[in-house]
Amino acid sequence: VMELVPGETLAERIGRVDSLSVPEALGIAAQIADALEAAHNSDIIHRDLKPANIKVTPEGRVKVLDFGLAKPNAERSAQALNQGVTVSSTSQPTQEGRVLGTPAYMSPEQAQGAVVDKRSDVFSFGAVLYEMLAGRRAFVGGSTLEVLSAVLRDDPAPLKVAAPVDSIVRRCLEKDPARRFQNMAEVRAA
Repeated sequence: VMELVPGETLAERIGRVDSLSVPEALGIAAQIADALEAAHNSDIIHRDLKPANIKVTPEGRVKVLDFGLAKPNAERSAQALNQGVTVSSTSQPTQEGRVLGTPAYMSPEQAQGAVVDKRSDVFSFGAVLYEMLAGRRAFVGGSTLEVLSAVLRDDPAPLKVAAPVDSIVRRCLEKDPARRFQNMAEVRAA
């Protein structure tokens, strides 16, 4: 049994306005960050964070949905296996080189089929925050291949927001995971 979450998806909300106000976007972003941090603290990587997988209830509560592509943190899973602990995964285990997720929101390492960690969700979070503030996706193209190419090589157009907010989004969207925020606690602090 799954919880019935009333309200609209973030995709629907963004679709009916040009962009969200900075205070509204940051309020929603803070709740998304809390949800991702809780998942990461449970060693779960979402891998498909996007506006369509986020609902805002009539009371303004944000719910991150659809953990269908989620998987245990690969590094911790390897550590657990080395200690003789069995870690369960999704019903269809993923393999290195296989690309799963929504192209416009996936991190460069995910787009390349590499092993992902919580920094991949930080990238996706940045793409969602960018879309809330700009009213358009950070990475676009006429085909899936063009979108993936944009994720790998392009930087999105500058946001028309205060420099500190733009800086946070840009750091989330760093191509190199080592240059990104390393976890959602760092993002929330910023």
